[in-house]
Amino acid sequence: MPLRFILAAFLLAALTSGCDVFSSGDDPPRTRQTAWERTNGPFGVELADVAVAPNGVAYAATYGYGLYRRAADADAWSTPASFDDNYFHSAYAASDGTVLVANDASGVLRSTDGGTTWQAIGAGLENTLASQEGCRLYDPFTGAHRRVYAFAQTPSGAYFAATDCGLYRADSAAGGWSYVGLRAYDLRAVVVHPSGALLAGSRYDGLFRSTDDGATWSRESFDGDAETSIISGLAVDEAGRVYAGTNVLHVSDDAGATWQAVTGTGDRFGYPEIVARPEGLYAASLNGLLVSADGTNWSVIEGLPETGAREYGTVEGVAFYSDGTALVKLINAGLVRSESGTQRWRRYNTGIQAVDVRSVASGPEGALYTLALQPDVAHRSLDGGQTWMPIDDLANTSVDGLFVDAEGTVYAASLFQLFRSTDRGDTWTVSNPQAGDLQYGFSRGNTDYRLAATVTPQGTLLVGAGPGGVYRSDDGGVSWEPALPAVRAADIAAAPEAAFVIDADGTVYRSDDEGQTWSRLSNTPLIEAVDAVPRRMTTAPGGGVLVTTVRGLYRLSAGGQWAALGLAGQRVTAARALDERTVLAVACSEAVEGDQVFLTTDGGGTWRNVSGGLEAPIRDVHDFAQGPEGMVYVAARGGVYRGIGPLAP
Repeated sequence: MPLRFILAAFLLAALTSGCDVFSSGDDPPRTRQTAWERTNGPFGVELADVAVAPNGVAYAATYGYGLYRRAADADAWSTPASFDDNYFHSAYAASDGTVLVANDASGVLRSTDGGTTWQAIGAGLENTLASQEGCRLYDPFTGAHRRVYAFAQTPSGAYFAATDCGLYRADSAAGGWSYVGLRAYDLRAVVVHPSGALLAGSRYDGLFRSTDDGATWSRESFDGDAETSIISGLAVDEAGRVYAGTNVLHVSDDAGATWQAVTGTGDRFGYPEIVARPEGLYAASLNGLLVSADGTNWSVIEGLPETGAREYGTVEGVAFYSDGTALVKLINAGLVRSESGTQRWRRYNTGIQAVDVRSVASGPEGALYTLALQPDVAHRSLDGGQTWMPIDDLANTSVDGLFVDAEGTVYAASLFQLFRSTDRGDTWTVSNPQAGDLQYGFSRGNTDYRLAATVTPQGTLLVGAGPGGVYRSDDGGVSWEPALPAVRAADIAAAPEAAFVIDADGTVYRSDDEGQTWSRLSNTPLIEAVDAVPRRMTTAPGGGVLVTTVRGLYRLSAGGQWAALGLAGQRVTAARALDERTVLAVACSEAVEGDQVFLTTDGGGTWRNVSGGLEAPIRDVHDFAQGPEGMVYVAARGGVYRGIGPLAP
């Protein structure tokens, strides 16, 4: 499993349920929208595993979005089946057509009818106190069962399951798991050698071998250190040679008793999956997919899409159809399928379109920028959302917000850093206002902790650096000076006429000179005025700000008075004012499953439903952006949507 999954799981655990979208205004231009359509990306989810059954049906297990299925002749992956838990970790197709998948709630599920129906067979994998004894977990979010990351099958039909706390065995595909050993280790791979030897690879703790059905184990040494190797790929070829992936590829000719480094594979740094086929061996690596006919001479397969700032794309997994067609899992790019052997490739993600887009920002000339969770990567579009490409330099950096200044400079705020790009995301520099004071910010909407930051229309950067206060920079982050010392910003916003900072209690500060001097705008902190903690803040045309809370949406006037804008009693998590009376807002309602999109033409007095185009039930709408000619974009779980249709009275 990729390391970034731990952080992704941490952030995902903090998400709230779906939220409602609202809009208000009168006499708007024709580009104001009452319905929505999905842009052409960024689509894709973070894939946990992919497997192909003998009948040609492929299965894609995802982190957070369930299990997808696709027949060999199908045009698209099918909508995920309904499961109690959609956090999957592995998929395995046995030679007799039985398919096993693993998630948190059920432990293991089995299908014997091509994925039409599933039976939970996780008995014995329960996360009881007894099973935790001696268990050293790396992932604190363990569910009700052991997390199964890999399966292996014996010639007699028994199964082994590598879990986050040891190795388990089931004597048949009907389940009924029993503990074998290695409880203290987080296992990510397991194979059964023809001699009967068991080999289990762990995360950070090396490779373990047993020749007595798991009664006793020995630890094998790699790279000179037996206790620190990451073993996520194991395979046995037809000749009985065992291959193990660490920082380099290793091979054993004696069922894992001794090992030698494989020469000629280059510096690939990590082999998350190894597959032995009749025609040869395949090794997924962080720098491409390697192939060898004899395990001695290796070459890199050409033509895979680039997925990062490396010579070759990062390959996380590979599976094969019975005719040798390859299905390759790429970081940030989903799945690709070979068209002719393994020389020509095409994207194979149609139908797997769920993605949790957390932030969207609009720049000059139709440029759009998004940040998606699962996978944790930013994207950009230079054609108004028609096509998207990942921003590789921001992948897995915990970026939580994106914003663009009037000149097109793009800024990305992460937990601890501020990134800046002057070439529309091609290259990035890092700027920290004051490293000693740069700490976690406050919760923003549905996201977890972040760095509060914005850029004014005049180009001044304002950053809330934890308890160290707010800093300002007039040179793009090269140099910084204190702006509001000791004020810990919950959010920062800027309008042409002023900049605003709100703290955790809802006290709002205003600056009319690019953050050089500040005055207190709110006569009373929001928490005292309405007994609600501020979540996000946005500027309101005509003066003042809008602030979202768990009790509704509030406006602070230029005179310092708080007033309810509407949505009383609802959890409002995002808002954007388009003019003095037109406002977009996101709110969670317990009365209706999913989210609703509403419109008001009287500044929040009345609302009506305009949810057309957003896939129901609507989940987790996080952010808004306004592009050229007033086009409005929505960042949501499911992708980026843009408004269509005129505003109706």
